[in-house]
Amino acid sequence: MQKEERREHPRFTISQAIEVQFPKETMFDAVGIDISEKGIMIETARNLDPTAKIYILVQTGEEEHDQFYFDGVVAWKKTAGKKHTYGIQITDIDNGSRLAMKLFIRHRK
Repeated sequence: MQKEERREHPRFTISQAIEVQFPKETMFDAVGIDISEKGIMIETARNLDPTAKIYILVQTGEEEHDQFYFDGVVAWKKTAGKKHTYGIQITDIDNGSRLAMKLFIRHRK
């Protein structure tokens, strides 16, 4: 029996290198696992506090304009050894980044 999906927006597999930053701190690397219009799942060796506020940049191509970014907050965490997986809820995204993200997601359908 299939588990009922409760998400408002579907998630799409991305397996995408991303950069994550704490406010006013240096960026660190992570891998985006999946994404939706409301959030992203990431893996990183970095330990994040629950409810940490972070900034995420997703580079989707070679050019500077091939990217989108948003603010988010850690919604959940799973740890396996030294690898941490986080669900990040998007809390703020500008209109240009929202459009770029929707186009990025559309190409994964």
